[in-house]
Amino acid sequence: MKILVINFMHLGDLILMTPMLKKLRENFKDDTIYLFVDRILKDIVSENPNIDKLLTLDKKGADNKPRNFIKLI
Repeated sequence: MKILVINFMHLGDLILMTPMLKKLRENFKDDTIYLFVDRILKDIVSENPNIDKLLTLDKKGADNKPRNFIKLI
């Protein structure tokens, strides 16, 4: 199974979400966990062992235009 966790909010929200990622990993050991975050937050979570793949979005940059956002999706 693939699990996608999305957080485009602020740093504090991402930090508060970290224990939830640990619980997801404990309960879904063999599944792939994706985390989708704003590009400016990627360095904070890139080394998290509970995430298999990190997806980023440049929310205030290139991906801010509807056309680019649709391409990303």
